Amino acid sequence: MNEKVNSYLVTGAVHKVGEVVNVSDSFKKRQLVIVTEERYPQYLNTQLTQDKVELLDNLKVGDKVELNINVRGREWPDPKTGENKYFNSLDVWTLVKLEDAPNTTVEGPTDLPF
Repeated sequence: MNEKVNSYLVTGAVHKVGEVVNVSDSFKKRQLVIVTEERYPQYLNTQLTQDKVELLDNLKVGDKVELNINVRGREWPDPKTGENKYFNSLDVWTLVKLEDAPNTTVEGPTDLPF
């Protein structure tokens, strides 16, 4: 099987930081909505889970961030109707507050394979 992760790098401004939601004793999540800065801005509703929820503690509306997100999808059979429903989520794996990012430039060749 060919393993390919649907991972994307997205930048934008923080629009909303949600509260921590304890889904169960062993699972928690937190919402982060960012708005992209392009001709037609997009509001992206993302989520952070488990220990990553703490990454949002020091963010405020308007902060510029860079997110590495994975697109996730799942199928759920509705027990009442028997109809299958489909859900998508944008799971954040890394978050960088751009004002805090180091200002470095790379000169010459690198060891990166791309």
